[in-house]
Amino acid sequence: MPRPRGRSQGDALLGHRLALAAALLVVSMVVPADEDYWWLPVPLQGDPPNEHHPLTRDLSAKVCGYCHPKQHQQWRESLHALAMSKGLIGQLATTSQQNREACLSCHSPRSEQWATWKTLGSSALGKVDGIDCAGCHVRAYHRFGPRDVAETPHGKVKGLELFKRSEFCQKCHQFPPGQGTVLNGKPLENTYNEWKASRYSREGKTCQSCHMPDGRHEFKGIHDAEMTRRGLRVQVLRTAKGMYVEAKNVGLYHATHHHSRGDNRAGEGEARRVCDSAARHVGPAERLARAKRYASAAGSVA
Repeated sequence: MPRPRGRSQGDALLGHRLALAAALLVVSMVVPADEDYWWLPVPLQGDPPNEHHPLTRDLSAKVCGYCHPKQHQQWRESLHALAMSKGLIGQLATTSQQNREACLSCHSPRSEQWATWKTLGSSALGKVDGIDCAGCHVRAYHRFGPRDVAETPHGKVKGLELFKRSEFCQKCHQFPPGQGTVLNGKPLENTYNEWKASRYSREGKTCQSCHMPDGRHEFKGIHDAEMTRRGLRVQVLRTAKGMYVEAKNVGLYHATHHHSRGDNRAGEGEARRVCDSAARHVGPAERLARAKRYASAAGSVA
């Protein structure tokens, strides 16, 4: 279930607040503070500067790809690009307006995207990207990134240290205390806190170290087989009492089963139960074959 908002906001009030925030940023030309950069939804960009080329006034990811083809290709195949999926749209139809807005804040975060969704509803699927380039890099038509770039077709790019820190990802990958669905005593989305409590945080290894190596925009995670192989050690173990699968976290910066465990390990118990449950209904040969298939993506057979 999505994370609920702290308070209800009417469309008119929300529109005034977004417009005011965007206007203040344009007038002041002040770099947004860390806590303001991820004000969600991302405020309306306002009017583009007169000196901008027509292409740089377009905030769509497709246009960004004209000058950043490598990053665009990586992004378009990522789950960020697909954040507004058919599955999510189906869930939005079954929940409250407050929850829908909470979901959209992270799955399609720009206010311009919100306006399209409110106008077209589910028919906007495929017409609006999920988490796009402008959602992360553009505020009031000013571009931001991990480093300064003095001259570009869309003006100066301002470098922010925030882009290099895990806090950049925190807003959408950590539910605040008391908000959102809680399972087994912790938030459904608890990734930032899990990383913060791990040794990798103390060693200076950030979210970007693993999910954006060398600045790549693929945002790979547990859905990627190779990353899973690097992070998990999976073994099929045979004992006098039977056979079970053991999974151990050997290289992930946070827990693998975000929704079911409170520590920083993979859920060995869950893995064993899956194997044992299947094993009760098949013979020894098929039992071993199933266990090997379960482990093949990331581990070895003992």
